[in-house]
Amino acid sequence: MAEVNDSLKMDALKEIGNIGIANAATALAQFLARRIDMDVPEAVVIGFDEILQRIGSPEELVACVFLGIKGDAPGTILFIFNQESTNKLLKLVIGTETTGYEMDEFSASALKEICNILAGSFAQAISSLTGLTLLSEVPLFSYDMLAATLSTGLIASGAFDDQVLVIDTNLIEQGEKIKGHFFFVPKPGSLQKIFAALGLS
Repeated sequence: MAEVNDSLKMDALKEIGNIGIANAATALAQFLARRIDMDVPEAVVIGFDEILQRIGSPEELVACVFLGIKGDAPGTILFIFNQESTNKLLKLVIGTETTGYEMDEFSASALKEICNILAGSFAQAISSLTGLTLLSEVPLFSYDMLAATLSTGLIASGAFDDQVLVIDTNLIEQGEKIKGHFFFVPKPGSLQKIFAALGLS
């Protein structure tokens, strides 16, 4: 169990989050061939059981990409967008939106690709800062109610540490903000490895 109760460790996690998100914004801008900014209103560490409350109602419709991370500090990276943000992201990427509980394969594929770029860039930032080897797995996509998405995806995929790095993000393109929630959910022991690599063990 990794308790993040040291201010230096907390600051280190937040700095990793900020650098990771900056790298992700750069990668997305290159992919879309347009200027994309990204800011981080808040980066905090929360308990695993607080993920659902952090986002909203269990019945809220969300798009979520799960990206498994293996290597020296394994875990799962999630990007979660509510329906309003999902439509803004789709409009940005492919020029269309989705309605109700159905999403066509092309839209789902586009979202998966974008979130894979964002999450992969974040993982690369952690690797560069720590010297640890982190490898991205094939991303999984879900478009469903929040509670169902988390229970069938993240929780079912194995044991995780009890603390989670959460970064609230705003993708900004020509003044339009697309709000999202980014989570790094480490496997047991991964946070300790990250801290040790940063000289904070």
